[in-house]
Amino acid sequence: MTGGAINGSPWRDFYVHMLNKSTILRARTIVAGFILLFGFQFAARADETYTYTGNEFGGSPSSPYLASDFVSGFFTVASAIGNSQAFGTVPVTSYSFSDGVQTFSSASNPASETTFEVATDGSGNPIQWTVTLTSGGLNIVSTTQSEDLGESGLDVADNFLDPGTWLKSSSGGGGSTVPEPGYPVVIALGLAAIVTAHRKLQRSRT
Repeated sequence: MTGGAINGSPWRDFYVHMLNKSTILRARTIVAGFILLFGFQFAARADETYTYTGNEFGGSPSSPYLASDFVSGFFTVASAIGNSQAFGTVPVTSYSFSDGVQTFSSASNPASETTFEVATDGSGNPIQWTVTLTSGGLNIVSTTQSEDLGESGLDVADNFLDPGTWLKSSSGGGGSTVPEPGYPVVIALGLAAIVTAHRKLQRSRT
């Protein structure tokens, strides 16, 4: 096979054809990756976590509780609770609450009975709530008016008229906010990749 045969029209056309197919494949891969990335980011933003931090019980709680103990925890919903939501049950997908002694968690130690009721303000922040977790006679209760813990109906620690606060954070199991790339940046990178692939395809055809 001579050099002239390699540089001839049939071989060149075949080479350009295969190059074009490779470039198109890369372009399609980039586009598919961009779509998947965008879809993943959108899905990640759907979950919303509400983290609660109560105030210390104070006073003279019964053993094993200390005056410095308090109720804390979080629950996650598939999508954010609406703004100015009337008081009612929310569909919780996961939760974990502790009172300093006992912990109920949907992942490792689920409560046998649960109640999650919330009302929100105009920005979607909880302003009224009742969270009750009960299992085997042990209770963790947090309401707008009070927090209390009990065993077989006997209160062992309480904190009345001094409710805690809530923090709303997207996709932050346990309440830690996870930074996400801004959508304009993601879109710009995806479009730049598509333009680059298109230019390579045009050059290969010349």
